[in-house]
Amino acid sequence: MYLQGNKIIEANEVYESVLVNKFYKRQVEELTEKWKIHHAYLVFMDSYLNNGDYKFSLAKFLNDVPVNTRDKGGYNFAIRIVELLFQFARGEYNIIFQKMDGLRGYRTRYLNDNTYKRNHLFLSLLLKAEKEGFDGKAMKKADWKEIAELRKLNTYIIADWEIMPYDVLWDIFVDLAKK
Repeated sequence: MYLQGNKIIEANEVYESVLVNKFYKRQVEELTEKWKIHHAYLVFMDSYLNNGDYKFSLAKFLNDVPVNTRDKGGYNFAIRIVELLFQFARGEYNIIFQKMDGLRGYRTRYLNDNTYKRNHLFLSLLLKAEKEGFDGKAMKKADWKEIAELRKLNTYIIADWEIMPYDVLWDIFVDLAKK
């Protein structure tokens, strides 16, 4: 909740308190990985809000979350999105364009269930933005139905793997595209 409210210091305090808790290391790997995923979003948001340099080892992060990487609809999607966020912020467009084809197939294979409707909508937005060449002006002016759907309250269930609301993440992608 602190992260969604852009309260980075408080979110970091919670994360640090979890890490020092003696029961943390005894938890199942899936749960400890979820904290690592939340931490990745925390690092990203801290850099984004404080004009940081987006220093974060994606390779190490991906090695640290093998269980959730195999979860094809939930936290795996959160992993893929935070990875795109860092790459987008760093201007690594060639890597992003390479991944978009894989994400197109991912959407078809894993995100058709209504449980993943918000994931599907958000990924559809990213794919449309790709067709526009991630042009910040075009993304800002876009009047795509997916944007309106994501902004509607109480339309779809917001799952726990939607660490930052997708409509907020869309606004961040648009902002980063303008830079």
